[in-house]
Amino acid sequence: MCFSASASFTAGALLSMVGTASIIKHKKTPYRFLAMTPLLFGLQQLNEGLIWITHTQEHTTTLTRAMPYSFLFFSLLLWPVWISSVLWPTLPKNNTWRKKALALTLVIGCITSTYFLFRLMMYGVVTSISCSHIMYDLHLMEQPYIIIMILYGCTTVLPCFISPNAMVWLLGIGLTVAYAITYFFYINFLTSIWCFFAAFLSSIILFIPKEKN
Repeated sequence: MCFSASASFTAGALLSMVGTASIIKHKKTPYRFLAMTPLLFGLQQLNEGLIWITHTQEHTTTLTRAMPYSFLFFSLLLWPVWISSVLWPTLPKNNTWRKKALALTLVIGCITSTYFLFRLMMYGVVTSISCSHIMYDLHLMEQPYIIIMILYGCTTVLPCFISPNAMVWLLGIGLTVAYAITYFFYINFLTSIWCFFAAFLSSIILFIPKEKN
């Protein structure tokens, strides 16, 4: 599997279109916030395309040094809290257990995002390209990595299975499989590759029926 600037830019352009269509389709439904997800993934992929291009430049600027942090804002700070937040309006009002479960994943997501923010502020990030993949090194291997990755997976995948919507479940299944494959085969590049897979999987949101709860 090979990635490049062109792959990121192509993904970004396609997802931006899918995201725009999704927003238009769901603008008057409880899924209007969830519908923004493909567009946000599109912006993240465009960001990574710029990282591919600027990483080989001899002279760095403030902008080029900031781009990995911009990418990680989506990956590590936004996604752990995003799905729980945007699924909340889609839950049936009288379904207490789903709301409690989603609230729990949101709390875990906030803790996870805060932890990553602390790591970024304290240690920064070192970006490198190896085997046609981008690695974002936050020195996480020095910590109990498996626990951190389980928490991250729970906050980005588990909320989908709390939803009563079958298409959201399908999204959750896809994200789970992609996360497992990336973790076992591309662990050093997990942040980049899993977000690439997840970005395309978010297109499933476009096919969620327009019916209201």
